Amino acid sequence: MFIHMSQSQSSPVSPAVSPEDLERSLDSPLRLRLVADLLDRAGASFGLDDAVVSSSRHVQDVLACLRPMVRWGVLEESADGRGFRLRADLSPELRQALARGVEARSDLLNRERRVRFDVLAGMIGVNPKMQLIFEMIRQVSRIDVPVLITGETGTGKELVARAIHDLSHRRSAFFGAVNCATLTETLFESQVFGHARGAFTGAVRDHAGLVEQCDRGTLFLDEVGDLQLANQVKLLRVLQQGTFSRLGDGAVRSSNFRLVAATNRDLGTMVAAGLFREDLFYRLNVFPMRLPSLRERLDDLPYLVAEMLAHDTRLGASGTRPTISAEALAVLAGHSWPGNIRELENVVVRAAIMAQGDAIRPEHLPPLGTPLSAQPSPSEQPGEERVRTLEEIERDHIAFALRAKRGNIRSAAAALGVTRATIYKKMKRYGLETAMPELRQKPR
Repeated sequence: MFIHMSQSQSSPVSPAVSPEDLERSLDSPLRLRLVADLLDRAGASFGLDDAVVSSSRHVQDVLACLRPMVRWGVLEESADGRGFRLRADLSPELRQALARGVEARSDLLNRERRVRFDVLAGMIGVNPKMQLIFEMIRQVSRIDVPVLITGETGTGKELVARAIHDLSHRRSAFFGAVNCATLTETLFESQVFGHARGAFTGAVRDHAGLVEQCDRGTLFLDEVGDLQLANQVKLLRVLQQGTFSRLGDGAVRSSNFRLVAATNRDLGTMVAAGLFREDLFYRLNVFPMRLPSLRERLDDLPYLVAEMLAHDTRLGASGTRPTISAEALAVLAGHSWPGNIRELENVVVRAAIMAQGDAIRPEHLPPLGTPLSAQPSPSEQPGEERVRTLEEIERDHIAFALRAKRGNIRSAAAALGVTRATIYKKMKRYGLETAMPELRQKPR
């Protein structure tokens, strides 16, 4: 949402930057990406949260790229600091310098966009914890060290592993993944190290294991905490020596692979209990990354839902993409999400099907179990009707007012007896603009 600019649109611009310096400033990949998006919007405003989501960068990094351009007289910033756009009276010379700089750096721009839409596909977040994850992915992908990804089931551990591989110099080589929880001792050795013909019943031909296939690539061991002790020793040996042998074949082979492991278990506690080798734990835990659960970053929920509805190929077959009501989004925000992103995706897809092309409403949602907001407080008695919180009532009433006034924020604010700034703040807090896409099309 855009209120007004920090500089008057009617006043003449005295740019504090030359066209040449402005074009050179686009050597920053992040600024290049943001400027390209601004040019694509043809004068429309660019919300700060939108910029963070589209770039997968920390909000402070985004501001560090945009605010100098405000000082240079290239961009205008909204009064609340949450929106940016190109100045309407930007000189043709500066506008051409921006277009020239974007065109000259098309390869770099395409790489930045590939990172967001291909490498980081499915990972969205304005929450600081997710922004930290994105930055850690970028940093560790440049260095060949083992990575240990921890987090609950459904938080996207394999997505992170693939992103690390795709951003590294190993991207053109093989990415091999195996779930350790599904493999017996013999099967693990066969799958990971390979086997010779006749090594066991059914081994009718020689087989190269994942360690061999991932030479110059990346090996991803999911649920490594479920690895049996005997196989932990074998894995430790190849990490220490870089050599291995196929099952049933004494020939020593070598492989230069990068290991990324993941688990939803506490390996430190397992080490103390004698269930996981301490030496292997330290080999794996060189660069630890903990993925936050969905309930730790509920402020990302509106963006996740919007992304799922916009890009799931199973939806929108009729040509119209489904939307979600503020009321349904409020129900989702109250759930504890034990299955995390995977559970959210299943719920959203099912609700979109039930809505049959209409906006998803609470009645379209499947039963979600006991939501966070419905868990009994110490003062509540079992079976007692739950009292809605003031925040829930306020959110629903603001949503009602916005709909009643057809998205006109000035009218809604007047009806509620508050300022427009208060409405903007509450909409941001409750995720109402994302939950009510029609607001983006309405006059402010």
